[in-house]
Amino acid sequence: MKSNFSITGLGNSEKLEELEQKAKVLEQNSNNNQGVITVLLESGKTKDLQIANMTGLLMQIQDNLNSLNKEMQYHRLEDVARYVMVQAPTKEEMNIFLLRRQISQSFLQRLELQCIVFSSQANKWVYVKENDIAKLLTP
Repeated sequence: MKSNFSITGLGNSEKLEELEQKAKVLEQNSNNNQGVITVLLESGKTKDLQIANMTGLLMQIQDNLNSLNKEMQYHRLEDVARYVMVQAPTKEEMNIFLLRRQISQSFLQRLELQCIVFSSQANKWVYVKENDIAKLLTP
C-alpha cells in the first residue's frame, strides 16, 4: 500500500509540477499580454494626440484659407471697381474682363460694388465715388 501511495503521491507531485509550469507559462503570457495591451493603449493615446494636433492644424489651415479667400474677394472688388473707373467699359468689354478673371456676373450684384453702375445713356459701366460705401477706391 505504501508503494501505491508513493506512486500516487509521485503522480500528484508530477501533476502539481506540471500545473505549476502551466501556471508560470500562463502568468508569463498574461504579463506579456498586459505589456502588449499597455503598449497598444499608449500607442492609442499617442495616436489620439496626433489626431487632435492634426485636427488643430487643419482648423488653422481652414481659418487661413478663409482669411485668404476674404482678402482675395476684396481684391477682386477693388479690381473690378478700378477697371470700371479707368476704362469705363461697355457691357461686352466688362464681360470679357470678368471672364478673364474668372469672376461670375453675379459678383457685380454685391453690395460693395454699388459704386459701379451701368449707364444706359453712355452704354458703359461707370464708377460713382459717392456710392463707394466699401471705400474700395477712396482713401
